[in-house]
Amino acid sequence: MTMHTVWITDDDPFYHDDMKCYLEASDFEVFAFYAATDLLIAFEEALKTELRLPNVIVVDMMMPYDNSAEQQRMPPNLSKPETVTGVRLTRELLKLGWKIENTVAITAFENPVLKANLKTLGFTDGQILFKPSPAVDILTALLRASAKR
Repeated sequence: MTMHTVWITDDDPFYHDDMKCYLEASDFEVFAFYAATDLLIAFEEALKTELRLPNVIVVDMMMPYDNSAEQQRMPPNLSKPETVTGVRLTRELLKLGWKIENTVAITAFENPVLKANLKTLGFTDGQILFKPSPAVDILTALLRASAKR
């Protein structure tokens, strides 16, 4: 029986596969989304239909907002948080009633401006992971976040 449900949003298919294999072996149910809009649609549908929401959402901060070609070419400006997809997605989830405590931010860019923006949203150091993170760090962050739900 699965203990926790995790939704992962990341545009990297290798990351999805690795995380899914590792987390399912650790008794997590995993759903993967390749764009922020895909996760938002699923989240809103779950709210409307009273489907089970995840225990934790893992948000890649630097993924495309949607799968359009234009979005794929537009790099974010880290000094403008509204251009950083993960920040934008997190804000939208919070407006829908999601709690920051149940969110893990992940990024390949260890950037002090991005980290400051994440802290402004309410992320703690334990909720901000940098790729590649050791599996134990990811599992620890997910268990902490799911315990708060």
